[in-house]
Amino acid sequence: MQIVEERAPEGFNNLNDVISFQELENVSNTYKQIVGFDPEILNSK
Repeated sequence: MQIVEERAPEGFNNLNDVISFQELENVSNTYKQIVGFDPEILNSK
């Protein structure tokens, strides 16, 4: 992910040191909505 690369260009040992679970979840949810994999949107069709 671009965010991780920007925050830790030299690499990292623990992903949680670079990005929180909440941030990852937010990115994932946004991606799902953009590409149409949001369960609420799919179930409403």
